[in-house]
Amino acid sequence: MFATIQKIVSDALPAKIDFTLETPPDSQFGDLATNAALILAKQLGKNPRELATEIAAKISASELVAKTEIAGPGFINIFLKDSVIWEAARQKIEPKEVSKNSPLIVVDFGGENIAKPMSVGHLRSNIIGQALCNIYKFIGWRIVGDNHLGDWGTQFGKLIVAWKKWAGDKDPTEATIQELNDLYVRFHEEAEKNPELEDEARETFAKLEKDQLDFLATKSVDEKRRIKAESREWALWTEFIKNSMREFYKTRQRLGVQFPEKNFPEDENGNLLIWDQWNQVIPYYCQIGESDYLQDLAKNIEELLDGKVAQESEGAIVVSFEEEGWGPLLFRKSDGSTLYATRDLAAIEFRIKNFNPQKIVYAVGSDQELYFKQLFKVANDFFPKGDEPLKVPELVHAKFGMVRLPEGKMSTRKGRVIRLEKLLDEAHEKMVKILKDKSPDLSPEEREVLAEQIGIGAVKFADLGHGRESDITFTWESALSFEGYAAPYLMYTHARACSISRKAGEFTLPQNIEKFSTPIERQLALKLDKFVGVVEEAAQSYHLHLIATYIYELAQDFNNFYHKSRVLNAESEELKRLRLGLVKQTAGIIKTGLGLLGIEAPEKM
Repeated sequence: MFATIQKIVSDALPAKIDFTLETPPDSQFGDLATNAALILAKQLGKNPRELATEIAAKISASELVAKTEIAGPGFINIFLKDSVIWEAARQKIEPKEVSKNSPLIVVDFGGENIAKPMSVGHLRSNIIGQALCNIYKFIGWRIVGDNHLGDWGTQFGKLIVAWKKWAGDKDPTEATIQELNDLYVRFHEEAEKNPELEDEARETFAKLEKDQLDFLATKSVDEKRRIKAESREWALWTEFIKNSMREFYKTRQRLGVQFPEKNFPEDENGNLLIWDQWNQVIPYYCQIGESDYLQDLAKNIEELLDGKVAQESEGAIVVSFEEEGWGPLLFRKSDGSTLYATRDLAAIEFRIKNFNPQKIVYAVGSDQELYFKQLFKVANDFFPKGDEPLKVPELVHAKFGMVRLPEGKMSTRKGRVIRLEKLLDEAHEKMVKILKDKSPDLSPEEREVLAEQIGIGAVKFADLGHGRESDITFTWESALSFEGYAAPYLMYTHARACSISRKAGEFTLPQNIEKFSTPIERQLALKLDKFVGVVEEAAQSYHLHLIATYIYELAQDFNNFYHKSRVLNAESEELKRLRLGLVKQTAGIIKTGLGLLGIEAPEKM
């Protein structure tokens, strides 16, 4: 309905301008208000109130509008007909249809590092990225969720050295991710006393990288098999990935994140086998590690130099940003090693060629803001050039604040992390205790299921319910709060609405009404109609808390309605159907809104 009223206002203006259409803070000032007359008065040299009167008369002529009023220096307040509000509110909320021609968005999120446990710090990228995928699917886009796994770099030289020195007879296929992380922490402790370990780690990683590059360079299948079979470094690295992916998958399942358990398989030549699924309608979730781009790195560096985007400096390859006032971005070290930027640039090229997206959105922490500005500038300068120019899509850094402990930033090197799995377990256990007190009639099985839904929903809402750019200092108390602006309150409101509908049985929504019986009904109906607009705004801004805030306000309006209105024993059958319709629509939108945030909405609590 918002778009319809916006067009009515636009058509009433004597000239085309950009104007705002907002909801007044107090309903006595209308359902919507616009500053269009104030903007136009300056351009046309007219009295703003007189111009507002002329525009308001045209708006009032619409069959959707009950009346208009002029406020202050020339604001136009618009009051809609109750029948129009109900017609909009009673419409079923459904996702837009997706086709092969729908626009496509790649959302880069997750980004876990192999052999390091998922900590509370990984929560934000995963749930923000998944929510963005959910939202864009809802508004009719094709989705590619891509986890750019951290499976490459000098840290694997450190881990391999640590394994060889201190793992003893441990079978690498049975190593847990915590054991691998403990070895990584020990390496840094030992390296402080013996710095030569750092050199050994660099040499070990260089051996691993050489083995893989030799593997990719040869066309002989037998030679490929020999290289892979003789490289102990490769064998250990492969097991570290398998073990990590298995544990990541368990945690992601609990979070509702849809990445598969295994990475892409390879053919006998070491090439990725990628299913051409992004040309289909359904969403596509993939995990492509940094190591999967090795064969493109040397080519890209050569072309960066040929295109004068990058320069050689003391044996290293760098891109300078003198005009922007940024520091340089390193693409190859003087010893020939590649870096994050080298592999991230290759990932952009891969995504453009294989997915042809309209947008690539990175759900990555705000501490990487400068890095992404540099990377995006290089991509926009580099890919449109050359023999095969590529059209670079919109590149977006949906940055988010860091998660910190009260004593400071988390660090895997120092072992100061809170494991995400532990947080989720704690949330579950706390909810089991609460449900035993509040819902003693639940069976143990029902209690366990509900505790998982509510506990994890509470953790996710504690994050998504706040602006993503703000930092979060993690404490158990704030993450697991079950009062006020929190998921359990919204879930309980949904369950209450479902309970009323169950008691009512089958009923049909009124097709038309002349007038709401109370202002509370009208306010709730108006709020219901705003849901789709809020979702679209969240998609455009990548600010998920807009949906969370909307659902909370809707729950407040509904609970006010519930406490002050008779529903099942309303004064008339027609009024009962109207109020049941408001109940049903509220339940549907709370469930849909929570679902977009990746939070379940139980029907019973």
